[in-house]
Amino acid sequence: MVLLKVKMFSWTYLVFLMFIGVLVSAERTKDKMYEPILGAVACFRRLNGTHQFGCSSHRSGNVGVIHIVNGKEDLDWLLNEAPAQPYTAVVQPDMFTRDVMLKLKDSSKVNGVILINNQTILPRSFSHEDTCPNRYSGLSSLESQICNDEKPWNPYGTGLMLVDWGFPIFFVRDTDSIEKIFKCFEKHNSNLDGHLGRSLCAIETNAYMYAAVDSQTCVRRSSMVTNFNPVRVCDPLGDRNVWSTLFPLTHEPQTNSSYIILAARMDATSLFDGITPGARSPVSGLVTLLTSASLLSAMMNESMPNVENKNVLFLLLNGESYDYVGSSRLAWDMDRGAFPIRLEQISAFIELGQLFSPERNYFIHGDVDRLDNFTKIIVQQGKAINLNFMNANATSLPPASLQMFKHFSKGLPGLVLADFADHFTNRYYHSIFDNASLMKYKYANGSDIEPNSVQVLLSNVSSALAKSLYQYLTNEKYSGIGEDTAPLVDELLHCYLESSDCPIFRAATGPGRRSSTAPPSLYVGVNNWPNAGTTYTAQTLAYLTGTPMTDLSEAQCHPTAEDKYLYQYTWIRGINASYPGSSENGVCYRSTYNYSIAVSPAFEIEDYDWASGNFSTWTESVWKEFSVRIFLRPSRQHEIVTLCLGLVVLILSFIVVHFVSSRSGTLFCNSSGTNTLVVGC
Repeated sequence: MVLLKVKMFSWTYLVFLMFIGVLVSAERTKDKMYEPILGAVACFRRLNGTHQFGCSSHRSGNVGVIHIVNGKEDLDWLLNEAPAQPYTAVVQPDMFTRDVMLKLKDSSKVNGVILINNQTILPRSFSHEDTCPNRYSGLSSLESQICNDEKPWNPYGTGLMLVDWGFPIFFVRDTDSIEKIFKCFEKHNSNLDGHLGRSLCAIETNAYMYAAVDSQTCVRRSSMVTNFNPVRVCDPLGDRNVWSTLFPLTHEPQTNSSYIILAARMDATSLFDGITPGARSPVSGLVTLLTSASLLSAMMNESMPNVENKNVLFLLLNGESYDYVGSSRLAWDMDRGAFPIRLEQISAFIELGQLFSPERNYFIHGDVDRLDNFTKIIVQQGKAINLNFMNANATSLPPASLQMFKHFSKGLPGLVLADFADHFTNRYYHSIFDNASLMKYKYANGSDIEPNSVQVLLSNVSSALAKSLYQYLTNEKYSGIGEDTAPLVDELLHCYLESSDCPIFRAATGPGRRSSTAPPSLYVGVNNWPNAGTTYTAQTLAYLTGTPMTDLSEAQCHPTAEDKYLYQYTWIRGINASYPGSSENGVCYRSTYNYSIAVSPAFEIEDYDWASGNFSTWTESVWKEFSVRIFLRPSRQHEIVTLCLGLVVLILSFIVVHFVSSRSGTLFCNSSGTNTLVVGC
């Protein structure tokens, strides 16, 4: 009897090992069933006060048979003849147009789109933005400022970012993954000809969004108080603005002081998460402002002119792509006294827009007559270095932060400097292709810079701008030698377009801080997560305009009682960290840089009217994860056979169990209160 029990234990142990083996084998089979697609980035959902835009999959993901759309014939076959719906369309950039995408959206046969790019030639234009960016904000309520589709600022805009797609859209740029998709399609899906008796290559796209309806709804759902853990479904778009003054502010506000604002935007956007290169917009203007601020600060420190009650406010605004988040908040704060400078103290507002012009022609928009003195100065400074600054003669302001400041202070004189007159010359505005190659930028890395390069072009614009501001402030022409800022522009472009692990960002950050090899994200993001790109920009501005305090150690690197609230003290690496009296690992910098909140007032005002359009109401949905993977979807006949076999096995199992149960007395003998299998009992 003991021997029989030992044998029974051995059989039980063997069955247990077989069960574990089945589980392990099933996991391996699952891994073999699916092939992940690497480097896929998703279109996601954003909302405003009245609508939802963007993409979302079903909660469990969308599955579609792969069909590559190379032209009109492929598209017509997919829409009219394809027999194995639902499908996921794989398209190249030249087919990623508004007309094609809306046809796919309206078709009941398509439940997903994959955008790939394995071509060397870009489409003629590729802008996902509206033809009139921010058309419902700023000064849009004024008849003279209304933009329309007959005369748009962005004639290349498709408005794809402002469509609620209802299915996921992914962008795949990994060459191995693209090749994997093509091979799977060619092997299993090509030459289908209506025959469905075989397995087809399918793709599963998962990008489920938790937010829905509009910002008001999702904010209300996120703020509901329950007994369970609170669930957040969306976050307001926002981050921080960066500002600095040429001369330090004073403890006591001086109402008779006047400020010239030199402003640029920091953010870009696109249809896809994490891909916002923004070379022409905003990087060209952002780099020009940083270089101009560095040059103007050096000029002032060199000549020490007497500039009584005049100052320059360097302003970098965030979230401007979404109804001017940063500028609306700053203007609102200035208007209610929550910022050190009031709106009435601004004597001139000069904004830098897109500034890449190989023809060296730049246009001045806005109050040219009211700022006639500055206009004449910059025209003269431009002619000296072969730059043409001219009046745009436009009847309205282009999309610019200046619009929001004029909304609060209608008498505010302001100008916008840009590389276009009546419409954007950038055919890739707010898209994944507004990158370094679009400006033909090549990192010089300390070597000689080509005279016709973008580095020299932006350096010349910065020089003309800094000298114009110097003359406008002091009423005297700058007589110094100045400096060649092309190497600085080269380094800044390298930082913003190619790698955050660059000399300027390393110098402007603290010792020991490690930077990503990827360029910083220029998307504004959400207010709960500070943007690393904003931090890099702020500390770079401090580094370029600040003063090294060589006599202070790291422990002493903080404001004194006399200059508290006037200066920021920052311990950074610096280009040369061997200053006398400083640590070998860094140096103390004193500067006037600071941050301000860049979150729309709509989320601060109690009982705000979300449909009013007064302020930005943009939010971003929360999601869990993005994933794309391909697999073979069995044919209908195969599924039927599998179902039938499963039913047969189920019925047979019931029969076997009934047989064993009804003859248990013969198969098993009860002894010692246990059932023990006894052979021959």
